[in-house]
Amino acid sequence: MNKAKFVVGLLIALGVLILVGGALVGYYTFFLKEDEVVYIDLSDEGTETLSFDKLDLVPGEKAEYTVILKSELDGKHKVSLDFKDNNKEMNLKDYAYVTLRLNGTEICNRLLAEVLDGEVFETEIELKANSEAELEIIYYLPESVGNEAENAEADFELNIIYTNN
Repeated sequence: MNKAKFVVGLLIALGVLILVGGALVGYYTFFLKEDEVVYIDLSDEGTETLSFDKLDLVPGEKAEYTVILKSELDGKHKVSLDFKDNNKEMNLKDYAYVTLRLNGTEICNRLLAEVLDGEVFETEIELKANSEAELEIIYYLPESVGNEAENAEADFELNIIYTNN
């Protein structure tokens, strides 16, 4: 009887540890869903990681994401956008494009494979205290892509690194 109680207690403790661990991972990494808005406070310096897990598109389709960059401080903020390949098979990266827009101004429009090659996109934002800037992230697969992209997907992360000037 005591052995059974011990095993049940052990399983409950293991379940709690898994839940707490999952919550901590979720706290530090955003698994971004389409049409979800993420808010990042630029008042301090730091890095936020957006995880794009199994991004898949059909020809002619777009996936759009919005990140609101806000600050309680008056001044300039340096923002770096660094795409990281998760080293999984990613055949979509050779067909899909990514567009980055900051407050409507395009700062990148390239093939996903090119942005995953290590280039860091840097920009400076001047914000008044308690104001916001909008970063749009758009992935799209041209209609001209044929069956070669069927069932293609990509796994990668976007690190948003921010500092105050």
